[in-house]
Amino acid sequence: MPFLFYRNTVNNILKYYHTPGIAAFSVSMWNFELSKAVSCALKKQFPDCLIIFGGPSVPYHAADLFMKNHPYIDLLVKGEGEQTFYDILERYTNTDNFSGIPGAIYRNKHEKNNIVISAEREPADKPDIYPSPYLSGVFDYLRGTGINFQAIIETSRGCPFTCAFCFWGKEKAKKTLRCFSMERIKETARWCGQNKIEYVFCADSNFGLLKRDLEIAEFFVDTKKKYGYPDKFRTSYAKNSDQTVSEIAGLFISNGLDKGICLSRQTNNPLVLQNIRRQNISMDSYDRISKVFSKKNVPLFTELIIGLPGETAESFIRGCEELLTAGYNTQIYIYLCDILPNTEMAEESFIKKHGIITSRIPFNVLHTRENSPDMSIEYEDVIIATSTLTSAQWQNLAVFSWLLMLFHGLQLCRFILLFMKNILKINYTELIEYLIKTHGKTDMQTVLGSVISQFFCTACLIAEGSSGGHGVILEDFGDLYWYQEEAAFLKILSSGKDVFYEEMFIILCEFLQEKSVVYDTKILAAVIRYQKARVPDFTAENNNFIFEYNIPEYFENALNEKTIDIKPVKQKLYIKNNTDYNNDRKKFALETVLYGRRNNKILYIADWNNI
Repeated sequence: MPFLFYRNTVNNILKYYHTPGIAAFSVSMWNFELSKAVSCALKKQFPDCLIIFGGPSVPYHAADLFMKNHPYIDLLVKGEGEQTFYDILERYTNTDNFSGIPGAIYRNKHEKNNIVISAEREPADKPDIYPSPYLSGVFDYLRGTGINFQAIIETSRGCPFTCAFCFWGKEKAKKTLRCFSMERIKETARWCGQNKIEYVFCADSNFGLLKRDLEIAEFFVDTKKKYGYPDKFRTSYAKNSDQTVSEIAGLFISNGLDKGICLSRQTNNPLVLQNIRRQNISMDSYDRISKVFSKKNVPLFTELIIGLPGETAESFIRGCEELLTAGYNTQIYIYLCDILPNTEMAEESFIKKHGIITSRIPFNVLHTRENSPDMSIEYEDVIIATSTLTSAQWQNLAVFSWLLMLFHGLQLCRFILLFMKNILKINYTELIEYLIKTHGKTDMQTVLGSVISQFFCTACLIAEGSSGGHGVILEDFGDLYWYQEEAAFLKILSSGKDVFYEEMFIILCEFLQEKSVVYDTKILAAVIRYQKARVPDFTAENNNFIFEYNIPEYFENALNEKTIDIKPVKQKLYIKNNTDYNNDRKKFALETVLYGRRNNKILYIADWNNI
């Protein structure tokens, strides 16, 4: 029986199979509902088919209740599943009695509602005992199908950390990394190269934590040099091993294997870190690492999560300001907080302790194609309130986050925020808070006002458990789900850059007047003009701009953390990579937003000289 890796309707899936004896499902949040629907229909059509569920969404707790609620499932495989699954298959060749198999949860064959929960299986100390699906030839039949496959690989298993929101934090993995052999990893790299795998994702919890990870990185660099593949290698880097991570990231980027490095923080609040059992590097260390990577022109990213227990609206915004101040060139990705199965955060005692309230919404996988209406809908449970954050405050933070990523990450107002921080001594986050207060739920007259109003509408719908979910489809830009801030970026450009930045000038003047800040309107206008010149558009634009002040020189220095004064010096700005997309908006969205954001290459490249 071949692997099922395409999402499809239940009927379309079943029509390919005749009298199956065993059907096994590896379930996670992106295929859980579809797997249940397929297995239910499968059991009705083929009652003797043995149905097995494994994967991270198989419940660790209340497994018996889960089995009773889903009578079409015969067995659950709990935790690390290779050996348990093997034992089940071996046993089934002779009998349907699965007693004594560690990690198996099954129905008593004499009493269908009597669920037997076997002893837990300890993870293997040496994961090399499990055959590689790549090296054993399991996937060989897929060669020549014309499908461009990605590869998920492991160099180790487990995690030494105990984050409450993460499956690894709760998993019984002895809190140590269990490593695959270097020879196996090297052979896997070679397999990826020989089979022209363009994209490799390394599913390690902390790549770069071990010194040997640099050698592993060299395996893949050498493979790319020899075979031309893989094109990209992505992973989750260790947060407490900056020297090794820096070397690996530099190696990957210099050889075109990666686009940047992510040092996740999730929060800057010490109380929240304590609540979620996480430790971050100090802000001093983070500041130092940011500067090191910035000097090497290595794009750096960090991640925050809205709604973690103990976080307040004030502490979250303060954390954003701290990160921007520590490294303005570091892009911040902000995510909603999902309750994942089998994590400490999913436990009833944890939820009760921290006053967690969730909302169940459709799970739309961002940057993938729109779900067909006749497909099974997957769901995610999003935290929308805690004992320290009301639902209304959560909605405001969601809007704040989308605006921050729109202005800074997508760089729509990157130079404006930098100018206000350095010259006018206004915090990066103050303008965004002002916009939420003054142009929030009722301003539909301006382009930005309509965007913010839509943000509030989306946040409210998520909090209420809307059927729409998180993700925006824009017909002019293809059939992909876009992040909220990305959709807003594309909508604003569709309205016209001239209109948006004319409105921004008026808004900024009102903002500065309210704060009683003294400013030069000519310099402010020049800053906005520079910002507009650097933001890309759908069609070719003017490549040359004359400035009466040294604005181009000022921002070139400011982004490199050098301080110069703004002076009345005439300068000419040259746009060097003004791509003409001929109004092909789908191509523009893919190259500028989807690829350019991660590459930190959204803006036009520019140069300047004195006149």
